[in-house]
Amino acid sequence: MLVAFFNIVKVESVPLNLNFSEPSSRGAFGLDFGVYRPDIRTYDRYMGDLASIGYNGQPVRDPFRSVRPPIPVLIDLTVLFPREPHRSGRYHPHGLQMHKVVTGTLSCWGICEQGDWWGLVTYEIAYGSRRKAVTHWVPAWTLRRKPG
Repeated sequence: MLVAFFNIVKVESVPLNLNFSEPSSRGAFGLDFGVYRPDIRTYDRYMGDLASIGYNGQPVRDPFRSVRPPIPVLIDLTVLFPREPHRSGRYHPHGLQMHKVVTGTLSCWGICEQGDWWGLVTYEIAYGSRRKAVTHWVPAWTLRRKPG
């Protein structure tokens, strides 16, 4: 079913009928822009109801899509977590290793309000010789399917 909304606009120009010959206490040229004067009209406008912007109450699909079974993906942490330019940090042997591509598992897709897709991924962050698993949403463009 196709539904169309039309807005009807009528604009009518009316001269202001200003008398510039009489001095006035209302300011330059006798105009007082801070006071509503019903005797001076610049236009008349008639409009129908406007459609709202955005969600119009139409049925929408669930924003989440499960990935069963979860698939292996590659996550570029350098793209996901960009570095500050001209940084002044020092090397720490047990620090988080956020400068590489890691393997993770994609378990769900989600679409945000603006229409971009995000993936729910679980992957391990290495720090020193240890690892810790993290799970969070990452933009779809940072994910690649792991070959093989």
